[in-house]
Amino acid sequence: MDSQTLSLVLDYIYTGQVILTEETVQNLLSASNLFQLLSLRDGCAQFMMNHVTVSNCIGIYFFAKAHQCEVLASKAKEMINNQFSTLCHQQEFLLLPADKLVEIIKDSDINVSGEEIVYEACMEWLNHDMDSRYKHLVDVINCVRFANISSYYFCDRIEKNTSLNDCPEIQKTLGVIRYYHMLRNRQQEMDLNLMPRKGMLYERGVMILANPYTEDALKKYNTMELLLPKTGEVITICRVAVTGDNQIYLGGGAIRKINYRGFITMEGVCSGFYLFDQLEATWTCKTKMMVSRSQFTLTVVDGYIFAVGGHDENDILNSVERYDPHTNTWCMVAPLPQPLRLMTSVSYRGKLYVFGGETNSDFSNNAYRYDPATDKWTTLASMSTQRVLAGSVIYNEKIYVIGGNSAISDKWKKEYLPEHCVSSVEIFDPVTDTWSPGPELPNALCGAGKWLNIYVCLILYTL
Repeated sequence: MDSQTLSLVLDYIYTGQVILTEETVQNLLSASNLFQLLSLRDGCAQFMMNHVTVSNCIGIYFFAKAHQCEVLASKAKEMINNQFSTLCHQQEFLLLPADKLVEIIKDSDINVSGEEIVYEACMEWLNHDMDSRYKHLVDVINCVRFANISSYYFCDRIEKNTSLNDCPEIQKTLGVIRYYHMLRNRQQEMDLNLMPRKGMLYERGVMILANPYTEDALKKYNTMELLLPKTGEVITICRVAVTGDNQIYLGGGAIRKINYRGFITMEGVCSGFYLFDQLEATWTCKTKMMVSRSQFTLTVVDGYIFAVGGHDENDILNSVERYDPHTNTWCMVAPLPQPLRLMTSVSYRGKLYVFGGETNSDFSNNAYRYDPATDKWTTLASMSTQRVLAGSVIYNEKIYVIGGNSAISDKWKKEYLPEHCVSSVEIFDPVTDTWSPGPELPNALCGAGKWLNIYVCLILYTL
């Protein structure tokens, strides 16, 4: 501690006052922290808050963190995030050590209009001293959210970067991003950070499709609503739908009518198939399915839409049909090994997986895989729990089967009301054909929807 700082500390102890300047305040704050003079420390922090600028906010942020000045650190971090596009070219940023840089660029609250700005900032930092910083290349570049970068920019600028191509680990990441832009229907299979930064234009929402458990009779079977978590607002969009490849499709389902007294009657099963025009908010009729069905699954596999199983008002179905969006045609493919309805299905690596469901006699714990290339079904290892109305999702190259109803009850037979929901999660490894237990849900759930991917295209919950 220098003599000037010690003198200021003594002045404060004896008089309760001290003169602060930009040249002395940091040393004085450090000293007040050392001597546990909290009121002096807070006064110094308040002085520094009034003098935070784009040119010094990075230094102040890390200084405040080191001295447990949370309010000052928060103020400086807010400046860093909001002015990132400017300060990323300044010396204070370019001279950061690697660990400090990573702490800044991994933050989702960076206010930038595009992820390209973050990538260019990282490359400018690396090129400032490439010889000594190349060893940090992987840690720094892994903070860039390549999935949010334009495919044209990726091809023109990133793939041609020799510094990145010379690193095998980065090459692997770029290979995944290449497939991400090429194979849009497999994007949910890739373990990538898709969260947009704060300044990017997006709206995250939860899409609720036909909620049969709502108290509003008009919304039980024919609504599609969007919940905006930020505000709690619920927007009614249109009728029941299923999404695939950034399109919204409606197919099949039970036809129910509500009379003027609010009573609901079922009047058959539908074979209709529609595409939702997101710009005009209207439905376009497509070729009808070959079989009328409800309680089935619609799953996109490499651009084709598969309608699997279900119920045709008389029988549980094992039939499967495939829709080609390019030709607007349906064709029958190999049937399920057994009739099923209310199962869950998911696409992974160009194959269709089906789990659980209800048979003609009981609930099922069976698992099946369909290969479009051979038009054949393969029976897989069974789940430990039979379940209907479960959810399934891809994460880190495994398939998670979530919740569901595990036993038939009288209410289920009469109204399909689940009384034996489970909280268990089972994880399937497609490579080894084995199951392992997953983390328990906080509550028993069935009919819960899932989707990993979507910020611009929403997070989908289907009921």
